[in-house]
Amino acid sequence: MARSAPALGNGAVGWHSGDISGRRGFVVASSEDQDDGPAAGSGAGVRGVEAVRWFSERGFAFDGSDPRLVCDEAGSPGFRFARIWHTAGVLRRNAPQRRATVLLQLEGAFELTFGPGGRTTTVRAGDVAFVPSGCAFALEQCEPSARMEIECDALALPSSTFEVLADGAVLPIGNATMRPC
Repeated sequence: MARSAPALGNGAVGWHSGDISGRRGFVVASSEDQDDGPAAGSGAGVRGVEAVRWFSERGFAFDGSDPRLVCDEAGSPGFRFARIWHTAGVLRRNAPQRRATVLLQLEGAFELTFGPGGRTTTVRAGDVAFVPSGCAFALEQCEPSARMEIECDALALPSSTFEVLADGAVLPIGNATMRPC
């Protein structure tokens, strides 16, 4: 049985804990949980100070004007999975996370910078980016975009694979004709 918590305001994201596919202990945030607004992806979510606070609670500093955010999220200790859409701006995670992060870009593009002053690469729709644990990073986007985020404490990767990804990587989609429009 889901337990609803207070809304964050302005048709904000609803939070509840519950049972997802038989796994207890997950925390879910979904704008679809709100009965008084449109479903996720159609404008429900948070904006302004509430959006900045949401990012801050997940370790990001947001720099941009009039931020808007729509998100569906599930997680447990050591794991987080989210579908996110937000307006243009810069997201910085300066404090290194103990979790590795995988970003699957769904719509739009962003510039990903690994570490302060590190290398920068463009991540487009269909691309996958890997940010290793302990690596600060920044996402800069000039237009609204959407992505999936997966964070986890311990990746089940062979050490040889982890060594290749130690500095971060972006895996572009192989065939440009397969990119979403």
